[in-house]
Amino acid sequence: MRTLFLWAALATASTAFAGPTRALQKAATAADVAKMVSGLKHKKGFVRELSARSLARVSPDADAEALLTTCIQSETEFGYVRAACAHTLAMWKVSGADALIIEAMDQVDPESRYWMAAALSRLNTREARAHIVSLTSDTDLFLAASAREWSR
Repeated sequence: MRTLFLWAALATASTAFAGPTRALQKAATAADVAKMVSGLKHKKGFVRELSARSLARVSPDADAEALLTTCIQSETEFGYVRAACAHTLAMWKVSGADALIIEAMDQVDPESRYWMAAALSRLNTREARAHIVSLTSDTDLFLAASAREWSR
C-alpha cells in the first residue's frame, strides 16, 4: 500500500513539473522570447534556470538582459539560477557582465561558482581574463584546474 502511494505521489509531482518545462521547451524551439522572459519570473527556481539557459539560444533582448542582470545581482536567488543567468549574459557578450559575474562568484556555492567561472571564460575582457588567471590557484581543485585550461 505504501509503495502504491509513493508511486502515485511521484507521478503527480512529475506531472506538475512537466507543464512549465514543456512550455519553455516549446518557447525555446519557437524562439518565443516573451515566454522565456516570463519564465525568469516564475516562482520555481528550476523554471527560472531553464528560462535563463533557453535565452542563450536566441538573440539578445533588452528586457531579458535587464532581468538576467537583476538575477545575477540578487543575493536571495539560488546559485544555480544565478549561474544560468551568467551563462546567458556571457553568451550574449553583454558589456559589464564580467564585473557582475566576478562580484556574484563570492556569494554562491562552489558548483555555481564553477559555472560562473565557465561563463566568465567566454568573455574576452581584461577583467575576465585576469580573474580566470587568479582562479588558477583557487582552493577548489576542479575550479583551479579548469581555470588553468581556460587561461591558456
